[in-house]
Amino acid sequence: MRRAESYDKPALFADAIRLLLGQLISKPNEVGEPMYRLQSMKMDVRRVALAPVYLEYGVHRTEPLVIVRRVVGMAERNSDYRSRPSVSNALHHTATGTFARTIK
Repeated sequence: MRRAESYDKPALFADAIRLLLGQLISKPNEVGEPMYRLQSMKMDVRRVALAPVYLEYGVHRTEPLVIVRRVVGMAERNSDYRSRPSVSNALHHTATGTFARTIK
């Protein structure tokens, strides 16, 4: 028997994005975990997950700049991902372009 869903998935996704972007603006080097460095670009690439969102981003080491590299919706636990359209694939096509914002 499947458990009834009592939450609004789009609202949960939007709330997670809102929270993550707020943290990226205020303390980008403290959110998530480091992945690798881009020496020539003076950037540290990091990742963070806050269900149902996975986000990869770069933080410039000398300038107040954050570049979001990838935003992906995470699949639900125990879901049959083959039987329905993939949220992450849809997001990949609409939201994975590079987005830069200068931090004030």
